[in-house]
Amino acid sequence: MKRRRRQRQRMLVLLGAVVLLAVVLIVIISSCSKKNQGAGITAQAFSTGSELTLPVNAELNSGDYVSYGGYQFETGTKLSKMAKLITKNNENVTATSYDNAYGSAYLFTRDTGSGVESWCLYQKDPAHISKWYIFMGNHREVELADGTLDLLLPLHLISDSYLRDNMGSKLSLGTAYACGTKSADQTMLEQFKEFYANSGLYNMITLETGFILTDKATGREVEFSFEENDESSWFTLKSTIPEEPEPSSRVQLSSTDAVSTDEPTELSEADALTLSKILIDANYKTGTTASEYPYKASLNGTDYMLELTWKDDTWSASVQSGDQTARLTTKQACTVAAILASNGVMKVESDESSWPDEAGTVSPMGACMVTTNDVNVRSLPSTNGNILMTMLESSAVAVCGQTENDWYQIVYNDKFAYMSAQYLKAAE
Repeated sequence: MKRRRRQRQRMLVLLGAVVLLAVVLIVIISSCSKKNQGAGITAQAFSTGSELTLPVNAELNSGDYVSYGGYQFETGTKLSKMAKLITKNNENVTATSYDNAYGSAYLFTRDTGSGVESWCLYQKDPAHISKWYIFMGNHREVELADGTLDLLLPLHLISDSYLRDNMGSKLSLGTAYACGTKSADQTMLEQFKEFYANSGLYNMITLETGFILTDKATGREVEFSFEENDESSWFTLKSTIPEEPEPSSRVQLSSTDAVSTDEPTELSEADALTLSKILIDANYKTGTTASEYPYKASLNGTDYMLELTWKDDTWSASVQSGDQTARLTTKQACTVAAILASNGVMKVESDESSWPDEAGTVSPMGACMVTTNDVNVRSLPSTNGNILMTMLESSAVAVCGQTENDWYQIVYNDKFAYMSAQYLKAAE
């Protein structure tokens, strides 16, 4: 009996040891699956990489820290209490609370001597979700023409839900983002400027409604502009690199004559693309090339002023855009003259008193062509038309139409005239 009792005791001890081992394994596995559960939640300052620790237990995704320098987590601890824990457990850290239309946030700062590090702690989607928070360094990325800029961003001042709720959200140029603080003594523009000036990471140029930041590390620039009223504020990011203008399929031509009552003429897609390419590709320089510009071409929100002159049996032209002007080549000038004439913008005289029956109607076109021989220029599309002048071989001609009997209508010296199609070819 005693032997059996001892065996039973040994079995119980062995079973207890197995149970204890199982419990230990469960604890180890559980602790491995919950990264930083005992050590607290860390956030990494933008640029410096310095860590701030929040001594609160939570299950974390390590990928968040690698990608964004912080964590999204769930806890029942209140925001204000977490702020106190951070300042208590991290040296030389100051906490400041902010409230806006989005919710509450705490900004944590530490002066390094060369700048101010910052971290932000706030509730995620406070209007719909409870107990979820984001703790990270202040930054978001923005795509610029010369690459990606990882930008310090005052998340504590942002009330745009997309930027606040998504750790991986990116800023877009030209998009207005809501921002603000309640009972602020400064404007949003002033608060943003102070935040960036204190960081020590950027050079700043002040503008009337914003500022330009130049990242000291990369040299990349971005412009902030602000719109503010008593209740709301927005900021918009812009590129400081001028966009290259592109040819447009929509161009309006008009006369600059003050007494003209004509509505602007909308060009066909083909004429618009041809003219806009000429205007955009012109060799511009600062200065003025003409005292008057009788015509205006409008495309992509930009006005180009045009001047045309008939001289030495051909067209010359200049164009002005802003404070930049350019002389056009002979081919370009002839093409512009042809487009103006074919679209009825140029006031052109014509002699149709004895229009030949076989000529038919004129189909408008706008192109520069060159003569293949010395060619007579006539008043009508017929060999019976009066000879007005003779164009020498390889002369550039502004062709603005074609008749049914195979004559080209041209414009010269503000007059319509005609040349046989067999003596003209497309300019190269």
